[in-house]
Amino acid sequence: MRMEDLRYLIQVADIGSISLAAEACYITQQGLSRIISNLEKELGVKLFHRTNNHIRLTDVGELVVARAKELDGLYQHMLTDISRLSSAEGQRPVDCHIYTTQLISSTLLFRVLSTLNLRYPGIHLNIEELAPPEIADGVTFTPNSVGIISMSTFHEADSLRLSSGKLVFDHYFQDELMLGVAENSPLAERKLISAEELATIPLALCNNEAMMIHNLLEPGAEPSVALHVSSYDLCREMISRNRAAGLTSQLRNYYSKCPMKAVPLEKNVTISYGCIYDPATPKTPFLTDLFNIVSAELNHVR
Repeated sequence: MRMEDLRYLIQVADIGSISLAAEACYITQQGLSRIISNLEKELGVKLFHRTNNHIRLTDVGELVVARAKELDGLYQHMLTDISRLSSAEGQRPVDCHIYTTQLISSTLLFRVLSTLNLRYPGIHLNIEELAPPEIADGVTFTPNSVGIISMSTFHEADSLRLSSGKLVFDHYFQDELMLGVAENSPLAERKLISAEELATIPLALCNNEAMMIHNLLEPGAEPSVALHVSSYDLCREMISRNRAAGLTSQLRNYYSKCPMKAVPLEKNVTISYGCIYDPATPKTPFLTDLFNIVSAELNHVR
């Protein structure tokens, strides 16, 4: 049981709605429902009475939420005391440089950084967003730098530093690219989209997706790009409103607030998510903790 999960429980109880609490917590309704369900299984009790339009705490739920608020208060006091004592002892706040990809920064990064800020008061974070190949073969990693990235299998195979073992990429989750379409699109009921047909469908693509789309088409084929943008949020908004189709995946759908259907593609491209680092550089306790936070966050997507 994580402190973060108890905070989600408190939010649901205070707001009285999973959908509104999910919006307040920047998490999908599906993801928040799963967290509450897992808490109920772990505790072996029912926390909420559920109706079509409302939820309310059970008697046991009232007790659990009250204790959760007490624990949260104690946890915040502990962090404050740690920060005060560290300052008194002259310890420097943690400095960390995180290299990340566009997909990670638009999905799980906010929640990872929120957890870091809670655990390490006064932490100094420098976030740099780059394309996966740039991170794998273009940056220098130090004891307090790490990459939190998404990377396709073909980009990973092409990386000289990964193939030579000079860098290590720990995979915490993998999924496959699919075609994202609006729920009212004629394509929403399709079981499979062929590589040949994909080339004829108007697409909304983000920056890095333009490099991957050719791996989903027949050799020599060109995609029909209706919109090329730098924002994942704008791209997904266009897809959900049936202005174009686009690329999606299990992870993207988990974090997205835009409803859409995911249709399997004939050609598969696997995307891996995790942390990339230099194995020759000593791994600090802070980085070990960071890896565990990223891994735990990605476990929610499964």
